[in-house]
Amino acid sequence: MKVKEVKKLLAIAVTISMLMPSVAFAAEEIHTSSSNIETPSEDLKETQSAETGGSEEIGILEPMTPEEYEQATGYVLPDGYRYVLEDGYVIIEDGNPVIEENPEYEKPDVPEEPDTPEKPDVPEEPDVPEEPDTPEEPDTPEKPDVPEEPDTPEKPDVPEEPDTPEKPDVPEEPDTPEKPDTPEEPDTPEEPDVPEVPSVPETSEDANETQKNPEESNETTQGTLTNDQLIGQQQIVSLPKMVEDFRFWTIGKKYAFAREAVSIVEEMTDSAREIGKLPEKGVCYIIQEEGNGWLYVESGTVRGFVKEEQVIKGEEADDRVAEMKKQAKKEAKKRKKSYKGIEYLLTEAEEIVPAEENQAFLHTRSTVRKTVVDKVYALCMENQTEIYEDKNADSRAVGMMNQNDLCYVLADEEDDYVYVESGNVRGFVKNDALKTDKKEQEKEERNLFAKAIAAAAALQSQTEVSSLFSKEAADAADEWNGKVVTAQVKKAGEENFKTAKELVKPEENEACYYTMTSVKSGVPNGEIRSSVLEFASQFIGNPYVWGGTSLTEGADCSGFVQSIYAQYGYALPRIAEDQAQYGTKIPVEDAQPGDLIFYAKNGYIYHVVMYAGDGQTIEAMSTSKGIVRGMVNTANAVWAVRVLEDEMQVSGIYGSDISEVNASILQYGDSLGTFKITHYCSGSCCNDEWAGVTSTGAPLVEGDTIAVDPSVIPYGTKVIMNGHIFTAEDCGGAIKGKRIDVFVNDHDRANQYGVYNAEVYLLK
Repeated sequence: MKVKEVKKLLAIAVTISMLMPSVAFAAEEIHTSSSNIETPSEDLKETQSAETGGSEEIGILEPMTPEEYEQATGYVLPDGYRYVLEDGYVIIEDGNPVIEENPEYEKPDVPEEPDTPEKPDVPEEPDVPEEPDTPEEPDTPEKPDVPEEPDTPEKPDVPEEPDTPEKPDVPEEPDTPEKPDTPEEPDTPEEPDVPEVPSVPETSEDANETQKNPEESNETTQGTLTNDQLIGQQQIVSLPKMVEDFRFWTIGKKYAFAREAVSIVEEMTDSAREIGKLPEKGVCYIIQEEGNGWLYVESGTVRGFVKEEQVIKGEEADDRVAEMKKQAKKEAKKRKKSYKGIEYLLTEAEEIVPAEENQAFLHTRSTVRKTVVDKVYALCMENQTEIYEDKNADSRAVGMMNQNDLCYVLADEEDDYVYVESGNVRGFVKNDALKTDKKEQEKEERNLFAKAIAAAAALQSQTEVSSLFSKEAADAADEWNGKVVTAQVKKAGEENFKTAKELVKPEENEACYYTMTSVKSGVPNGEIRSSVLEFASQFIGNPYVWGGTSLTEGADCSGFVQSIYAQYGYALPRIAEDQAQYGTKIPVEDAQPGDLIFYAKNGYIYHVVMYAGDGQTIEAMSTSKGIVRGMVNTANAVWAVRVLEDEMQVSGIYGSDISEVNASILQYGDSLGTFKITHYCSGSCCNDEWAGVTSTGAPLVEGDTIAVDPSVIPYGTKVIMNGHIFTAEDCGGAIKGKRIDVFVNDHDRANQYGVYNAEVYLLK
């Protein structure tokens, strides 16, 4: 190619770069189809292997992303074309990159028309060949490059003509652009001699001008580090092993009533075993809607599945409950007794299969029953005290306690074998091995009685003995109030007591669910992770778009995880290289479902995946594969990042006074209108049965929790009422429309605040 032709092509490249601002794209895995566009010549092949990134070898070249390939070879991708990639790397055939026409290349074609606007070129008369001397007047560097053949500017405007771009890519030729010292006018002033910016045609609707080039190669790191060196520069944190909690948690009641006699079954099939029988008009509570026509329900001690069409639910069921409440309150008033709910009016299921034999019992650990009980402290009095799986010493030992180890009595305090919980160990302990408040109180009473007998023998007076006994008993009660063990534990602090050594894991311990209760609520730890994976899975099969962030229209690897996490309130950076620095870095082998895993090559982060457990991933993999379920690439995985919080968080203001103004004027968003505000407590007077947590699984917290109609205010929405911030966490049963119930700690406070109307605003 002649020098003047090279100069003309360079001038075209500079002109295009001035007309088209560069759009950043993710340097991620892209696949397309082939093309016959000319590619770099043989003399460039050997320069392509040193600084590439990828996961597999292609021919004699090391795998390279488009950016790495262009940096290593100086190759410029022609306008209107895109690379054919495999796993994010350029496919090389016969030493040349495989490219194809880009069907989405529309906007970059527009520059053909703006040739005339380019004032630096030929102001109004670009087609006048006889005026080649006029281009020298504009000091712009492009024109001096095309003085010999100004009569053919139209041909360079056609992007198809630059079928031979390899010559301009030759590094020695671009020395001439140094004359135009003003190529700063193009959008990339610092790289006037590198034509790769204007040659990237894959613009995307989802990539915006403010984002950095996703997964853009960093000249200071790419190719200069090994992956081990890259990892060595990071602060990788080893997190405590996440233990799946075995405890149940309480949720609000969603009533359903049998249309006729219904079998509650063990599995979601017509032929499944019947584990309980629900009579006509019998009540069950919807624990989980499975989305396939089945409901997971609880009725009495029975937990299993029924078909949706077999029960009355929703508004019709709520109306029936409202009528029952009216009836129960009317009867209570007539009998001059306190209203204590509608439980006595409800008929529950008959158990056919015991809970311990019911395979559906642990389908989920949420329940409408009370799960948290008051702490009844007990201290072990002997070393090597075994906790048994059953109420006898011949059963298996599931745990071991030593003297002064702490446990909590959950059931059967009066029996020979007491059901206890110590740490994560639950089972039966011999009663005489425990020290409890009740036993200490009984011991003190026996001592007082012995003293009274002695006094009677000395005084020979029935009256004086009775008086002495009563006074001494009263004095003693005032002094220690019968709570010897409780006082001892609280004085030293519960956290300073040791608990039982686990001998059998909870899931293998048949005594684990002797009761559903515990001294603390179960935490639905895996729930947010399961939710994230379930949400991400619905986009499997959608397209991969380089630079995209749309879950439906297309996203690249970092855009995909950014958009998924945004649905859960996490604002991740846009590109994988920055995402790798977000959150807590942990070893890849410690990753849990929902964590992010990052891949690197030659010390450069080039890809991110969402871990799905069991070595699987959900990821935006490539153009040819799209969003898929894949497997972890252990060879290139360098570290994982934990963003999701495993502990159940209570949003809002913890335990604050609901009348406290804690919202600033800048936090007020749009008005939702005027709502009827009612206050409620957790007692049976306001709830048919106490619920430890809300419908969303979060605890009830005064100053934070409100119950709403979720069709009006979705769960998780933060609102401002009377200057105070609240979070919509509960459905409140029969709440419909523009009503809000506000939770407070006791019934007196509920009565104190009463009912009123208030304007409600969204929190910005």
